Amino acid sequence: MSLVDKHYEFVCPLNVNTVLERVMSVARSVKGLYFSHFQQPGSVVLKSSASLWSWGETVTIECRFFDPNHTLIHISSVPALATTLIDWGKGQKNIDRVLEALRPVLPPTGRM
Repeated sequence: MSLVDKHYEFVCPLNVNTVLERVMSVARSVKGLYFSHFQQPGSVVLKSSASLWSWGETVTIECRFFDPNHTLIHISSVPALATTLIDWGKGQKNIDRVLEALRPVLPPTGRM
């Protein structure tokens, strides 16, 4: 875990299967990120390419059971290079891009 890792969490008022389907439906269309793979049940991994400002990042969207009608969504953005000391705001931009892509397919929660 690096000092520049970014994390964001919120609870969505839908069951975990519905949320995961909706996350997967937008995973390939997040601006500036590309779909990499599925990880463990309930996780989608996106990546960004290297640029002038970074060696790239890995963004993970985890959908976890909270209760039968709610899902905990955890989004993390981690630099590809573990020794990164400054991310120039890339981690937060990645999380903002994911939230922007999810906004049309998930109901408002107040924290999104």
